Parts: sequence; structure tokens; C-alpha cells
Amino acid sequence: MKIPGPILLLALLLPGPVRAQGGIPKRNAKPRDPFKAPFRFFVPRWSIELKGEIRAVLEEAKVLERIWSSAKDRAFDEEGRPTCKTGGFEKRVAAFRARLGTMAGHLGLVLRDHVRTDWRRAAHFASFFVPRVQDSLDLFSYLPYEPDFGARRTAIPRILPFLRAQAGRRGENGKLRYSFDYQPYVDLCRVRWTPDRRLAFRVLGTLAKADRDSVAEAARFLKPWIEKALVSGDKSPRREVVLFLNALDPDARIPSSPEEAVAAYRGLIRRLFPDILLKDGLCEIRPGRDRDRLVEVGREWIRSGKVGFRDQVSVEGSPLGVAYGLRLRKIPEPVDRLGLKEGDLLTALDGQPILSPEDLLTALEARLRAGARSLVLEWIDAKGKRRARRFLLLRD
Repeated sequence: MKIPGPILLLALLLPGPVRAQGGIPKRNAKPRDPFKAPFRFFVPRWSIELKGEIRAVLEEAKVLERIWSSAKDRAFDEEGRPTCKTGGFEKRVAAFRARLGTMAGHLGLVLRDHVRTDWRRAAHFASFFVPRVQDSLDLFSYLPYEPDFGARRTAIPRILPFLRAQAGRRGENGKLRYSFDYQPYVDLCRVRWTPDRRLAFRVLGTLAKADRDSVAEAARFLKPWIEKALVSGDKSPRREVVLFLNALDPDARIPSSPEEAVAAYRGLIRRLFPDILLKDGLCEIRPGRDRDRLVEVGREWIRSGKVGFRDQVSVEGSPLGVAYGLRLRKIPEPVDRLGLKEGDLLTALDGQPILSPEDLLTALEARLRAGARSLVLEWIDAKGKRRARRFLLLRD
């Protein structure tokens, strides 16, 4: 029995399990937290016959792919899209892009759910030419779950020039113009098949060169798989892992010896993610030797009374015209890595006023006993400017 197109489309877009006539249990979706379950490729179940504009678009995408794949001058343009001068390719692409319009959502449905590999391959190729760059990047994030290895092997390397050209682009405000969900490629690194892991690490390495900070966390998540690749006798995935690590830290030297390579990788992680990491209004504190020493030194510093003394400072806009707090004396290492300076006036911890060393110690110990993983400290600096910082106590 055939399902009317609009009804099927609605069923596929609804969240959660959806059962429709024709035996479609639910649509495929990228896992929100892939590390909580084994990796699995999409299981396409949409066998309905394509008609109308979407079929015409995919048929044209097939033709364009054949022309480009067989062209001796095939290449990628400055924006990372396939191009060539054979068979009127450029002219056909211009007309094709005009036809695509707002069809990115339809392409996504085909990529996730259609049982015909040829339609999915056509949708992969068409993804390069949708009008909005962000739509192309969103569609590329489905590739790791493509169930046909031949389609994955062909499609994933093709997106690398596009990622090089677009992933690191920034606007006038210095922020990234586009976002790319690299998590599916982190997920793909877990599969048993070596060629897939190699492709996944190649994508992560490309992204790391474009914007290191965006993908650096992947190096922590993938610790078991990275270490396995570094000690493996298979040079192919090891080479891609080393390139990824070098993209994260160009000064990193990964030795050929398996044991030394693992040690170098762990050292790189410590440099990228120190136990105490200060980021403007945020301070991340991870388990480790520095954190243990911070707790030990900080507790003794506060208990001894050397931390500071009660003081006040004139503050414009304050109801009383002044603010009271704890004036810091010389700050010992590693407490000084929290971003505080001698002369700062601590005023509150999670909204609780701080007027003395006893207030600070009591507030800290009460919050930690309650299992708090986030603390907000407020203070006034030496220039009289109000400041605040959130401290995150991270689990390993």
C-alpha cells in the first residue's frame, strides 16, 4: 500500500517513534549522546516512489555527478564545491542551484531514510549546491551514518575541500559564520572497520586546522580509540590520528614507538586541557594533581587568615555608596591561576555575602558538601570594576 506523500512527510518529521501504514517504525536520527550506545548506521525504511520536483532534482544530481566524476579536469572551486568545464557542467550547476531553492529538508529526508542507495548518493552530491552554506554543512553531518560503505567512501572525502573553505570562516565580529556538527564523525571513529575510522579522523583533522578550539574536545572523548590506533601495527589509521593530533598542536611530536606515542598524546591532552583552565568569565577545574593541590593550599590559606581582611570600597550606584567584602592579600600558587589578584575585594559566593575568611570558608564548604558543581564568585577589582566568574568543577 502506498502512503500519500504529505502524510509520509508529516510522519517522518514528527519527533519520537512514529508508526505509519506501510511499516515505517520511525525516522532515523543522529544520536544525541552516541557514546551511551553502540555505533549503528541508519536503517533506511522509506521505499516510497519519488515523484515530482524532488525526483527531477535527484535525477539531475545523478547526471551532474556522472559528468564531474568522469571529467579529467574535475576539481573543487574556491568555496569547496565540485566544478569542471566538461559537458557544460558549470552552466547546468547554475540552473540546478536555482531549482534547489528550499529543498534542503527534502534532501535530508532522502539521506536519512530512503532505501535506494542511488537516491541517497544523488542527495549527497546535491548537498553541495543548496543555496545556503549552513544547509550544506548540516546535510554533510548525516554522512557517517550512511549504511552503504561505497557511498560513504565516495562522499566523505569529497566534503573535505568544502570544510577547508567554509568551516573556519569568521564574520566581522570574529565569530564563526557557520557551525558544523562534528559529533557524528567522532562517533564514526568508534567503528571496527579501519577505512571508516580513517575517514572520520581525516575529517576531524581538517576541522582542527580550520578551527582547533571547536574540535579539541574530541581528542579527549576518543582517548581509547586514539591510543589503540597509536599502538596498532596498521599504519593507515595511525597516520590519520597523528595528523589530527598535529592539527590540534602543530608543535606536537608523536614518536614512532607505541609507548612513547601514547605518552606524547597524553601530554598533548594535558596541555590542551590543564586541570585549571581560565576562559574569561569561566574557570574549568578538572580532577588532577593541580586540583588536589589547589584544594589543599586554598583551604590552608583561608584557614590561616592570610587570605585577607575585611574592607570596603566606594561603588557608584550602590544603595549605600560603598561595598563591603574580603580584601585579598598575596595569593599563593596555584590559587593565583583562578584569575584573582592581590587587592581584589571578594563580595559574594553564589549570592552569599563574603566579609571575612570565615565567611569564605563556610560558604565554600557548604556548597561542596551539597555536591555543587558550579560556583559563582563576585568581586570588585583594584580599579573599582565589578567582576564575576563561574567556576565549573568537572568530573573526569
